[in-house]
This record gives sequence, C-alpha cells and structure tokens, in this order.
Amino acid sequence: MQTGNARVSQRNRAEDTASVLSPELADAADVLSDRLREQMQRLAAWPSRIPSESTERFLSRLRKLGFETRQRNALAAITTGAAARLLRQGQPLVKFIEQVEYNGRRLAKLNLPPSAVPRALKEYDRLWIASLERPASGGGSFRWVREQLHFCVTLTLNNAYYRVREAETQSFYEQFRIELEARNLEELLHRFLKSLIEVSRADAGRLYMLNEEESAWVRKARLPQVAASEGSGAEFSITALPGIRKKLARPQYLLLGPDNRSRNCASLVLEAAWANDLRSCWSIPLATGGRTAGVMQFGFRKDTNGFRASGNCWPPQPSAV
Repeated sequence: MQTGNARVSQRNRAEDTASVLSPELADAADVLSDRLREQMQRLAAWPSRIPSESTERFLSRLRKLGFETRQRNALAAITTGAAARLLRQGQPLVKFIEQVEYNGRRLAKLNLPPSAVPRALKEYDRLWIASLERPASGGGSFRWVREQLHFCVTLTLNNAYYRVREAETQSFYEQFRIELEARNLEELLHRFLKSLIEVSRADAGRLYMLNEEESAWVRKARLPQVAASEGSGAEFSITALPGIRKKLARPQYLLLGPDNRSRNCASLVLEAAWANDLRSCWSIPLATGGRTAGVMQFGFRKDTNGFRASGNCWPPQPSAV
C-alpha cells in the first residue's frame, strides 16, 4: 500500500511540476530527488529567524556592493533561505524552482550580468554558514543540500536568461524586417508599435512625435484601433507643456487607476482615458540629436513593476529594445 501511495505521490508531483514550469525546466525539476526534499524539510524546520536574519544581512551587503533595489529583491528570492521559507509555508519545493525562473527572467531584463548572480549567492552562503553548519548542527548534510539546490538554481537561471535573450534577439530582427518592408513612415511607426506591444505584452500602445515647434504631441500610431466612427486617430494632438515634456524626456514607470494617490503619474499619460482604465504605463522617450523627438507609451491592466509602490512613479530599467 505504501508503494502504491508513493507512486501516486510521485505522479501527482510530476503533474504539478508540468503545470507550473516551462518545458525547458524539466531537467531542473528532475534533479529534485526525494533525498533533497527530505533534507530541505529538515532545513525548513530550523527557527525562522535564521533565514530572515541572513536575508536582512544579505540585502544590506548587496546594497553596499551596488546592486539596485529590484536586483536585490530578485536575488533574495532565489537563495536557500527563500526555499526554506516556502517549504515552511507548506509549498512544494517545485514552487521554489518556479520562483527562481520568474526572478531569473527579472534579473535578465534588469541587465544584471549572469556572472554576477553566483557571486551574489556566495555572499548569502557566507552569511548563513556560521549559523547552519556548525559541527554540532549536522552541517555536513546541509552543505550537501546547499550544493544540490545551487545546481538546480544554476540550471534554472541559465534557462531563464536564455529565454529572455532569445526573445530580445527575435525582437531586434523583427524591427529590422519592419524597417526594410515598410512602404512609408505611417506604416513603419504602426508596425513598430505593434511589434513592441507584442514583446512587452502590453494591453495598449501609443506613439507620439513632437511637432517642429515642439508645442504639441502628435499621435502617429495607436493600438488597439478604435471604432471606425472615431477615425484612425493618426493626427490627434495634445499640447506639449514644458514641465510634462521635460519629465517625458526620461523613461518612466507610472502607476494608474482610481486608487492611485499621486496624480503626478496620471498627468504624464498622454492618453487621458488610461488614467482610469489601466493599472500601469511604461513611458519611453524617442530621442534624436540630443533632444526628445517623441514618446512611446505602453498601457497594462496590471502593475508590471513587481512592487507595491503606493501610488509613486517608478522609472523602468532601460531595456535593450
């Protein structure tokens, strides 16, 4: 009976893995042996203050080493202590692999070099080894757990970075193809915006160019298209106030929605309806000759920054695209 239950448990675990992980991470999930799961459960049984204290010191150390806030938070989510914390909450170990994949993609999009990740994780290990690997604490088994988990993390991070860079490369080729095939400027801008909406998975997009006098934002492209009765919207213009123009000259992450307590964010969104209809916006300037020539804005129905910013405006990390 126990053998049958074990087989059922293994089958359920495999189904759970397939449902939450990308196919590329099957190898990482396979590495999660029963012995590793058992040892991780022992590790999770240690006092919660030990991983918490290590994480606090780890974040402080990363700050001194020059890692920015989003990089620090993503790195803290892929440590051995983060895995123990998930297990203490009753989550299966495969959930940690899913968490590593997500944060690995974030780190790639934040342009953190792959070589910086293992160096950061070594800093974490150095901070908590003294607590968990004393001779009287059974440290040898924990050292084995850490090494096995690091292998899983490394495999998962490699896949995450590869998928992000592959998507970026495909986007570069798409922009090049659009430039070659476009018959006129209007078609070029429309297809350019459409391609970037697909890459960023935005729900809407707008592309504005400043007129020659720099007195108005002229909308050159928008997606999705509106009802035919409203026209194509190609030449709709908005007054370019000097203060707004200056702020839109740098990348911005804008939180929107009726619960947003700061109206400064909404004032930077050139599509007025977005302030109530959408949750967040990326605003990316288009520059030429050292001056701002236009701006692209991408709207989302969700908070895409990964932080609860309490209504503040957060500038996005400049992306390669």
